Amino acid sequence: MHVTRLLPLLLLVLPVGCAYPIYKQLKPAADVSVQDANGVPIAGANVHLWTVVHPYSRRGPAEMKETDTSGNARFHSESEWRVEALVIHGYDVFSWRWCVAKPGYETRYLRYDDWLNTKSPIVLREGVSQPCKEPEPFG
Repeated sequence: MHVTRLLPLLLLVLPVGCAYPIYKQLKPAADVSVQDANGVPIAGANVHLWTVVHPYSRRGPAEMKETDTSGNARFHSESEWRVEALVIHGYDVFSWRWCVAKPGYETRYLRYDDWLNTKSPIVLREGVSQPCKEPEPFG
C-alpha cells in the first residue's frame, strides 16, 4: 500500500492527543446594573463574579465590585493563551456565577449565562442579607 493512500488516515489519527494553543476567555466583561423592586438603582451593593473551571470544578479568577451611585458595576474581561489537548479532560470549559449582596436586601445568586441572555438589571428585594458564598464545586 502506498504512503499516499495512508496519508488521509494519518492526518486523522495523529492529531488525537496532540496539544494545541488556544486563546481562552478566563473572565468575561460585563456592565451590571442593580436595582430594587421599584427600579431604583442600589448604590454600594457588592457584586461578585466567580469563575468555575470544568472538568474538576476548579476555581478560576474571581472579582468583587461595588455598585456606584447609579447602581452599576463594571467588570473587564481577562483572557490568556493556553495549551490544551484533544483528549478526554484535556481542555478547560469556563462558567461564571454572580452573587449580589447589600445589607437590607436578600442576597441574589445567578448564573452568568442566565444574566447574559437578557442583560436586564439584577433586582434585589428587601429582606435579610447573607454574605456571598462561593459556588458549590459541582453547581
